[in-house]
Amino acid sequence: MSTEIPLLLLEQMPIGILWRSIDRDGRASRVNANQAACRLLELSESHLSLSELAMLPFHLDEQLTPLSDLPPLQPNPLKQALQGESVNRRDILFGQRPLHIKSMRLNLPQTDTNGGAEGVHECFAVFIQPRDHRLFVDNANTPSLSNIELSVRDLLAFDKLLSELSSRFIHAQPCQMNLHIDAALQAVGQFCLADRCYVFQFDATLDCMHNTHEWVADGISSHIDDLQNVTADQLPWFFQTIQRQGLMVVHDTADLPKAAAAEQALFTDEGIHSVMCVGITLGGKLSGFVGCDMVAQSKQWTEADIRRLKLVGEIIGQGLQSQHHLIALANTQQELMQANQKLQQLADEDGLTGLANRRQFDRQFEAEIRRALRLDHGLCVMMIDIDHFKAYNDVFGHIQGDAALLQVSQLLHDHFKRSGELVARYGGEEFAVVLPGADYNEAVASGGHLLERMEHLAIRHPNAPQKLLSLSVGVASLQDHMVKSRLHQFEPQAIIGSLLEQADQALYRAKASGRNCVVGAC
Repeated sequence: MSTEIPLLLLEQMPIGILWRSIDRDGRASRVNANQAACRLLELSESHLSLSELAMLPFHLDEQLTPLSDLPPLQPNPLKQALQGESVNRRDILFGQRPLHIKSMRLNLPQTDTNGGAEGVHECFAVFIQPRDHRLFVDNANTPSLSNIELSVRDLLAFDKLLSELSSRFIHAQPCQMNLHIDAALQAVGQFCLADRCYVFQFDATLDCMHNTHEWVADGISSHIDDLQNVTADQLPWFFQTIQRQGLMVVHDTADLPKAAAAEQALFTDEGIHSVMCVGITLGGKLSGFVGCDMVAQSKQWTEADIRRLKLVGEIIGQGLQSQHHLIALANTQQELMQANQKLQQLADEDGLTGLANRRQFDRQFEAEIRRALRLDHGLCVMMIDIDHFKAYNDVFGHIQGDAALLQVSQLLHDHFKRSGELVARYGGEEFAVVLPGADYNEAVASGGHLLERMEHLAIRHPNAPQKLLSLSVGVASLQDHMVKSRLHQFEPQAIIGSLLEQADQALYRAKASGRNCVVGAC
């Protein structure tokens, strides 16, 4: 039995060819290589085993992937092709030599020893030819002048497009970044004649991705809403490929390997015939990818297509990084503002009761005095003291004393709710209240209602006359003292001191009058 192949013809082909035959009994021949293949792959022999071929080191072309320092490709693309898998790679280097590797599956006639036809046998072949990574052409050996001219025109047009996109991203405001990303996707999609272009971003663990931006050509359906929170468990082959290589190029989704069954099902559901994805890196780490789909028909993606998508992905990546930095800066500023507000709050609050402390009271009291004088509005101040509170602590102890102090503080906070009113803890069991806009009668009435609410609290005090904890209140009015002593001629600080002294004297008289009452300075 013999399985002759026109070896002389293959040997003379300028394209590198490797082939391996499988006879009808399933026996595989050794791998055969023509002269061009031996030259391109630096082979010393034209017959070798599949395992020997698998040792040849192929790398991704780093001009086409955003990742660097990548290990040799695994599995070996030649071994894949000679085992019957579909391979069409325009992104491979052997040493420093850019190559295009494409598989082919043939059925060849099988003859007997007399030359008669006996059937067919299967042959797996690989075609290898150099790429010119300087020009957007496939075969650097025999480029025509017209192809070179078209390539240069495309190169200049794309350079102009990149310049415009870069300028837009450099001068973009954070609120405009999404619009510029959408415009970039449209530009590269139209330049590459794609049907859909998009950006996906990974989460921090690279186990989940989200479709954040999308452009679709007229008549093509959008899928951005359907492609949120896509996990590595759903598309394991894709996640592994894009994370290991930073690149995934599929010329025909029907030729995907068996390991990509989930991805093939997704592409079939969405009507995708060809797909190309190039990673986006932020700070040297993979953060997402930009991709193109062909829906109307399949497409043989060229090296030019991959490079263009990579360059646009780099611009988008820089824009996303700028956006992330601005968002992080804004978040940091917000956190600092909140921290400063918290510090200010802590500096202005009484530690036990949560009411304003004397520092905050003095500052706001002065501001309200100035406003009242400027607008000729009323203003009153109250001094409030808890009656017999030392005796209360002697009976119940300081822990329960603090609890009672908190109850009274909450009552004061709830009672003085009008705009601008401020309650402060002024001393141990003494409180001060500023009442902007209130006249003397209103302030005295408010103090009376406060005593009623205090009685309703019913805090037991066995040593008090009424057997309940009570309050004494002193009130002073800005308007009354302006009439009596012409306080409007004084500085605000002098007015503050005078009013507080008057309110404190009124409180002293309330204590002397039997406590649990409101006394005014008038």
